[in-house]
Amino acid sequence: MKTKRVMIISLLISVQLVLSSTNILAATGDIVFKVDIGYSSQCVPAIGNDGIVYISGTYYDESKSDYEYFMHAINPDGTLKWKFKTIESSYSPSFAADGTIYFGSMDSQLYAVNLDGTIKWKYRIRGGMFHSTPSIDDDGTIYCGSTLGTLHAVNPDGTQKWIYDTDGTIWSSPSIGHDGTIYFQSITSLSTMATSDFIYAVNPDGTLKWSFEIPSVGCESCGGGSSSPVIGIDGTIYCGTKYAYIYALNPDGILKWSLESKGGSSQSDTTIGSDGTIYYNHSHGTLAINPDGTSKWLNYVIDGKIVFDVLSYLEAATVDTVYDDEGNFKGRVVEINRFEGSPLIDSEGTIYVADLVWPVVDSPREQFNGYLYVFNPDGTQKWVVPIGCGALASSPIMDSNGIIYVSTFHGFLWAIDSGTNAGPADSPWPMHGGNQFNTGKVSDEKGMLSVEAEKPASYALLANYPNPFNPSTTIEFSIPESGFVSLVVYDITGQKIRELVSGDITPGMHSVFWDGCDENGTVVSSGVYISKLRMGNNIESHRMMLVK
Repeated sequence: MKTKRVMIISLLISVQLVLSSTNILAATGDIVFKVDIGYSSQCVPAIGNDGIVYISGTYYDESKSDYEYFMHAINPDGTLKWKFKTIESSYSPSFAADGTIYFGSMDSQLYAVNLDGTIKWKYRIRGGMFHSTPSIDDDGTIYCGSTLGTLHAVNPDGTQKWIYDTDGTIWSSPSIGHDGTIYFQSITSLSTMATSDFIYAVNPDGTLKWSFEIPSVGCESCGGGSSSPVIGIDGTIYCGTKYAYIYALNPDGILKWSLESKGGSSQSDTTIGSDGTIYYNHSHGTLAINPDGTSKWLNYVIDGKIVFDVLSYLEAATVDTVYDDEGNFKGRVVEINRFEGSPLIDSEGTIYVADLVWPVVDSPREQFNGYLYVFNPDGTQKWVVPIGCGALASSPIMDSNGIIYVSTFHGFLWAIDSGTNAGPADSPWPMHGGNQFNTGKVSDEKGMLSVEAEKPASYALLANYPNPFNPSTTIEFSIPESGFVSLVVYDITGQKIRELVSGDITPGMHSVFWDGCDENGTVVSSGVYISKLRMGNNIESHRMMLVK
């Protein structure tokens, strides 16, 4: 039996505007495809420059009575390109300019995966997990926060650059400013020593630039706390908090303004429209903020309607009333929607938000429907798309052709045509992660990054790095056409040690990680080893030295 989600709305809620029109399905919002990616998915997709969509998913293997976890690469037509298996559930990926896909996991590892689905390298921490989306700067350095409260800077080859330690825990994704400063939020938790929540600014060399203590406003259990800082074109840093306040900080960390979200807290990142308007999803709708920190509009989604004045709506609506044990009126019971992800703003100023309706435990996923709500720039409804098979779990993202991608708690990736070919807003941060690649890097020109992928002109086996190495190294090669490729490691006597690649490979530059082990998983001894690349009649080799 399907159970409605209800909430008691108190008459103490006070906002200023009037009730909007009821739901009307528009002609736009056509479904491009729906892909089953497992039992569940709770991450934001990333889109490569070739249109491939990357997203994690969880499967339940009935034969083993256990779960399996994969990162998926989905072609633009909705077909599966490849699946990469991980030990535990993974989080939202990011797509680098060189084509590498980065993502963190509950198995305490940061993964780097090549465009063909092969492993490039793994970076591991002891304890904790990488809960946030990795961010990538212009030099290719990867930044990712852990639940241990450590921000990790990792070089493109998978080696550690530096670690910045806080007393809290980091659930939010770091964001990278115009000058390379890394911004992130660290919050208190039961497993940490922290007594306050902070927004941190860390220099590219890993030293502290400044920290801003988030004032506690008497809402210790508000939830949220995983909002990522967002950078405006003038360098202003915007960040939502678990206390239902949005803060705007100057580049030097001094408070510019703060604004309470009357709709409650959420885990939304703020996003920015072309006109500088800041958008934030509160618990049950969207808040639009002027650049000076004043409220532009605040809407709610209640009983499937867009509501601006909750007080007037509850007085006029035919809904059940609730009284306390002494007969005093407490409020009215209404069906209310839940928003957690970040708003998406397109080039026409249209706002897209995902409706999160928590499913009932152990109920079939086909019984639940989420919605993609689409608002006009004034906050009124433009159109809505009902999404079957599970509540929407992620922030919507948009590619340059106006296709929207969003995932559901019950394991589906949806592609929806927005009806606009202009793409995201021409702003520094129009969507979660700042752009369709989820890199968390502010754009100095517009929200989209320019990523070029060129086809190599010849076969090449490049020098491994590092070399000499201990205990692992990365081997890069390029091929100008598709075909069967073999990459094998031999010792100096010609004995085969490890086959790293054996299969059909697409043209382009590829990286392969060798952990210094043979086919049986045994660590090899110090010495000279030969990497040999073979494709048809083309053979390339290179000497590598393992020094312990």
